[in-house]
Amino acid sequence: MSNSSDLPFSFGLLSDVQYADKDTVGKRRYRDGLVNLENCVDDFRTKDLRFVVHCGDIIDGRGGVENSRKDLIQVLDAFSRLTCEVHHVIGNHCLEVPREELVQRLEMKQNYYSFSHGSWRFINVDSMAFSVCGLDVAEPAYLQAKEWLDQHKGDAYPSARAWNGGLGEQQRDWLKTELAAAERVGQQVVVFSHHPVLAESSTAGHLLWDHQEVLTILDQSPAFTAWINGHDHAGGFAERNGRSFLTMPAVVNSDPANNAYATVDVFADRMEIHGVGDVVSRTIRVATK
Repeated sequence: MSNSSDLPFSFGLLSDVQYADKDTVGKRRYRDGLVNLENCVDDFRTKDLRFVVHCGDIIDGRGGVENSRKDLIQVLDAFSRLTCEVHHVIGNHCLEVPREELVQRLEMKQNYYSFSHGSWRFINVDSMAFSVCGLDVAEPAYLQAKEWLDQHKGDAYPSARAWNGGLGEQQRDWLKTELAAAERVGQQVVVFSHHPVLAESSTAGHLLWDHQEVLTILDQSPAFTAWINGHDHAGGFAERNGRSFLTMPAVVNSDPANNAYATVDVFADRMEIHGVGDVVSRTIRVATK
């Protein structure tokens, strides 16, 4: 069994800051995204957090790479005031900045990776690894993803949209390996993604392109406990086979008087989510084997 002597511990959780220096459109309060993040950081700094996770779409994108880069730098300046580790997940809007530069600026080990604390393993997946975003139209990866889109458009595949993406075969194989490794050492697994994998926790139009293949992998793993994502700004929650699927409400949609983030207390048998503003507090329990 994995050593759990450092339990309990806490981490911070938020998604879709989606800041841009531009006017509000519909429910997306782009400038307030940064205000909300700064208020969230102020609160996180008062707590003993092991790390913070942001589930993608750190910026919205604004008139090309240069302006999008300026917005990204402002958001990262706010995150830099945290004294704990910060783990970012790649979202579709993040790729308004070139992928290689984005990964470097977000200080990611690579575009997908895992890290452990005690008896828990946290897996950050790249749900845009197989997509048409952030690629030159002449690249083989773009052409392959575009072919998939063209073949799957229609009512039978509501998530076949350019703003969605998938893990792809290589990353799915890696995910299997990570889950198996966690099982061998007695760890519980939480997966952080930008895109949801279960329609009941979001909508069918927001799902990973390869959500069915990924769900099959998750269903077969005794170590898997929860999938946490952003992307669908309304948020959502569902359970499947005793496992939890949580969609975080978007920071960018929240009035600064409310905000949308959480602190999560992690124990050997559960995670207690303490929501702020638009985030509902709830307990996620390890499924009975």
